[in-house]
Amino acid sequence: MNKSEQNRQRLKEMQSYRLLASEAETIFDEMDAQMSLGFNKPLSFLCFLGHSRSWKKDESGATIKGKVNEIPLCRGFLCDGEMLIVENLLEDSRFRNHSVVIGPTAARSYAGCPIFSTNGVVIGGVCVLDTKASSFSETERFMLQILADQVRSSIEYRRETPEGGREGAAARRC
Repeated sequence: MNKSEQNRQRLKEMQSYRLLASEAETIFDEMDAQMSLGFNKPLSFLCFLGHSRSWKKDESGATIKGKVNEIPLCRGFLCDGEMLIVENLLEDSRFRNHSVVIGPTAARSYAGCPIFSTNGVVIGGVCVLDTKASSFSETERFMLQILADQVRSSIEYRRETPEGGREGAAARRC
């Protein structure tokens, strides 16, 4: 499948999940909080990928200089569908000159795990950024995979229910 066909398939999947131009949702806020707390990193977000842009569904933590919704890192796992770990963004020629990396408060490390649709199409990812160069342990990589799977399960539920699953998260709160 060529890149154009992949983009068409991705957009079709995104539409079926009702993710395009949707509002913030409690369930994604909760998953994002899990990432931020679990990784003890200043920034985490869910990234969904459209044809020519990526955007955040939710974000936790500190503000990092630059436009996070334009991070080419989010597109990094599209090619091979694998988790992308960059321990030092300044040393990586693909990313070192990007606005998210440049500057004294900018991102220095990144971990992103793709979110697959049930049809095997990468539609987004769960992402964690840090303001200092750092590694990500095998446990943290496993946690990213679990969170990506949880997001997929949530958006599957959203697609299969008339209310889109939006009410369930609020009802579960204590």
